[in-house]
Amino acid sequence: MKTDHNTYRVIWSAEDREHPGLCAEFFLSWLIAKLEEAKDGTWKLVRDTVREMKTSGESKPTRWRKNAIAASSESGSLHVRRFLAMEVAEQAISLNRRVSAKLSS
Repeated sequence: MKTDHNTYRVIWSAEDREHPGLCAEFFLSWLIAKLEEAKDGTWKLVRDTVREMKTSGESKPTRWRKNAIAASSESGSLHVRRFLAMEVAEQAISLNRRVSAKLSS
């Protein structure tokens, strides 16, 4: 499992008044005030988690794929699909459920 083949995202949380760094494939986050530290902290958290998983003999998370969202080679109009894939991975729901919800709203 490579940690650089995952989807990392840093957003602003008005509620927390900090930046959560997120990793969609592992459902992990790192919350901190500085944007750059959120990115670095999240990457380190995933790296440490992968290291611990290897040590304990754990298998990949069920939502982790060999070709992670970030490694997708989609082009053009399929970027919407990649964005939706990131959303559903972060929310732990199916793509069909998310698309249905968007279409019904």
